[in-house]
Amino acid sequence: MKIKEVCRRTGLTERTIRYYEEQGLFTPGRSAQNGRISHNYSEEDLNALRAAAILRKSGFTIAEIKRMKRCPEEIPKLVQDCIARLHLRGEEELRNMEALSSLGAADLKGAESLAVALENRTRSLPLPQTDLALNFGRFDPETDAEKREEIRAYQKREEHRRRNGKRVVYTIGISSVALAFFNLILNILLSNSAYGIVMFVLTSVFAAALMCGVKWVYWCYIASSALSVLQSFFSLLRPEFDAALFLSSLTGLAINLAVVLILLKSRSVKAFFEEKRG
Repeated sequence: MKIKEVCRRTGLTERTIRYYEEQGLFTPGRSAQNGRISHNYSEEDLNALRAAAILRKSGFTIAEIKRMKRCPEEIPKLVQDCIARLHLRGEEELRNMEALSSLGAADLKGAESLAVALENRTRSLPLPQTDLALNFGRFDPETDAEKREEIRAYQKREEHRRRNGKRVVYTIGISSVALAFFNLILNILLSNSAYGIVMFVLTSVFAAALMCGVKWVYWCYIASSALSVLQSFFSLLRPEFDAALFLSSLTGLAINLAVVLILLKSRSVKAFFEEKRG
């Protein structure tokens, strides 16, 4: 795959990928096309890049990561060295130190297994500025000011994505509460207020949990919406035709299918939950 695809799948910039390659953290395949050498990135390269980024966020130096790859048996010592270094930096690094201190022996067998163990905690952390703002003048003609501006633009895009994710999640949560309130009024009119009240309270609690970033509630919403899609689909297949029922089922199918796709596919929603989890 090409570097643009690698950037999209890893969330890293081209400069950071080039830097990690230059430092020997991974070595992509190369091929000659029309007299030019092009890079071909593999899934293994993507895993190496993700691992490098996670370990850098966790406080390890480039030299330590390279050492891990050459000598996996030294990883326990490198982890202890990192803990000692983070301890000296003060309270701002306390979270990194606690995460490293909680690692088990199974997490210390290789650089990538160590990265997997640290992945969840580092999702919302930035890469060190040295990985983002290096002098890549030999790669492109941009000035230092232009590079700093690009870094700011990248950070602004990430913040914008998280805000958009928050808007989407809040819209879904508030809409579900509004629908539950509408059903509550209907149930009161139909003399079935107890059921309506219970459903309204449960929906409100789940919506609040969703907006707070509770991940299992996120999966409950996906499952519930998927079941509603199936229910609406089978309603459309009924042999007897009722215009009102057909329109209601079609609307329900479209709305719930949209909710499932948004929750599963939206990068903004994922960024929102990653920030909450981090």
